[in-house]
Amino acid sequence: SPKVTFADVAGPVAAVEGQIVVLTSDGETWHWSQGHWLNETAAAQSVIHPNQRTGAAMAEGPGASLVLFGGEVLYGFHGASSPATVGGDTWVWNGLWKRAATTGPSARIGAAAAFDPVHVQTVLFGGCSSRGSAATGDMWLFDGSTWTPKVVAPMPPARCYAQMGYDANGRQLGQLETVLDLSPSDRIGLIDEWLGLDAALEFSRAAGVWAFPIETISQSEGGFEAVHQSTAVVPH
Repeated sequence: SPKVTFADVAGPVAAVEGQIVVLTSDGETWHWSQGHWLNETAAAQSVIHPNQRTGAAMAEGPGASLVLFGGEVLYGFHGASSPATVGGDTWVWNGLWKRAATTGPSARIGAAAAFDPVHVQTVLFGGCSSRGSAATGDMWLFDGSTWTPKVVAPMPPARCYAQMGYDANGRQLGQLETVLDLSPSDRIGLIDEWLGLDAALEFSRAAGVWAFPIETISQSEGGFEAVHQSTAVVPH
């Protein structure tokens, strides 16, 4: 299992589809899957990979990936012997690390990040350009390859080392017992609060979704009535 030290607390950690990936502050990559910790350090270091760092932002990304951005790089990039510096680099984990977008947010530490499954993008907000510097209040969206700045009103005040998460109840697309014609998306969530089920459908490309109830006719004391049996969810 990964060595947990005080220094490691600042290392980035994120989860996707039941898997957890940790990049410790001493440069090790650990992967939790199916009840076991796997040391992926040797495999990760066989290719280009992020160096030891603290204060980086990491969150789920498009396509069941993990996205890492910035942080204070402790020993330079890719093993180079140089003083610690604040990074503005983007990395994606899909079983191995790979360098992603070369342009995007400015270098920073302490940014907050979270995945928006409705729009299939990672949201990054705030951070500081260095230790003790003033916080930034800009927002960026990452689609798996490109960062795009985003301005909305209102915006939270600038801050550093904040926490951010996705509110699954923040945008309800409709009830499954009704007829729905949803706008194109790469992913849609289905929640059955009665049965305690929470599932997601992912598509290889954006698609609209039709949803409609399947009902049977039953005769009761009050006469004939429709009885909900299930829901058909059809991408198109």
